[in-house]
Amino acid sequence: MLKVLKIFNFQSHVETSLKFTTGLNAIVGITGSGKSAIMRAIRWVLENRPIKEDIYQSWHGGTPSVAMTFEDGTTVERKRENKKNTYTVNGVVNEAFRLDVPNTVRAALNIEPVNYQWQKEQFYMVGDSPGEVAKKLNMAVALTDIDTSVSNINSMLRDNTRDNNR
Repeated sequence: MLKVLKIFNFQSHVETSLKFTTGLNAIVGITGSGKSAIMRAIRWVLENRPIKEDIYQSWHGGTPSVAMTFEDGTTVERKRENKKNTYTVNGVVNEAFRLDVPNTVRAALNIEPVNYQWQKEQFYMVGDSPGEVAKKLNMAVALTDIDTSVSNINSMLRDNTRDNNR
């Protein structure tokens, strides 16, 4: 569970620190106070998706940085400096290439897109095609792994049957 979120030089946030508690946490404030920027900062860490530079850059200048500390003490920080994206996990720096979140970072975050929903998105799976719904359900219950295992077993049985008939 996310315990602490620190945002530096990201949109309207020069230096913001939020502490989360077990259970439900609400971020409230007047229009323009930076609530959506907090959510964009979290998404920026989780997804490593390119965002127009003027959108994530601080309105005050400086290097944008977002750090997330979890219940187990793991800290993940993302920075963008001189067009270089880096993730730091417990002090170890990882460079991010293309749209990929480095595997060590993904493992430390232990959060997949199925675990969160963003402002103004449709309800989970409601707007998805039947094929997309099936993919998500298969992923949730590991049906792909089961299908692969059954396919491998059937292939081995066919091979053994063929070898025994020779």
